[in-house]
Amino acid sequence: MHSGFHEQRRRCALGLTFAIVILGASACLLWWLVRPIILTKTHSAELMPPMQRYLELTSSIEGWRDPTVISRVATGKRLEYLLQNRCINCSRLQVTTATHIVKMEVLDYSPTWSTVGVRVEQAWHLVDPFTGEILGGCHVQAYSEVWLLKREAGEWKVADGADAFGWERNAIDDSPELRAKYCP
Repeated sequence: MHSGFHEQRRRCALGLTFAIVILGASACLLWWLVRPIILTKTHSAELMPPMQRYLELTSSIEGWRDPTVISRVATGKRLEYLLQNRCINCSRLQVTTATHIVKMEVLDYSPTWSTVGVRVEQAWHLVDPFTGEILGGCHVQAYSEVWLLKREAGEWKVADGADAFGWERNAIDDSPELRAKYCP
């Protein structure tokens, strides 16, 4: 009789341990799914303008010509990459004429570093960088990317690209719908 009591007690303890593990795993999964929603609602208004400014300035004639323009919106590895790949003596540049962030999701946030996923639609032309003359027709693209932002001197700047589960580039080029929207 005494051993039956201990066996029942052991089973109860195992069941309770199992329930706690399942409950903990469920809570972690729920937090993983809900956290980006909470972060997006809380911080997207703060992070959207710097992302928009980055996308506009890094694909402008001014951004291609003047490194200080790029340094206002980029830092770290991203700034190094943009400066190394500037086309100083090119006869034509791809210049964005319209940029629209369709969706932003804040994946991680701290007062100094943040990770955002964005879906972007852009229209662009090939342009003579010296005269500003448009050299070709309007093109459009839509794509998704994940960016790491760093706060420097109170300003958010793009520091690097990032990989994140569930965010694929999913690029679309020159679709009729996008052309109708951005290429009058």
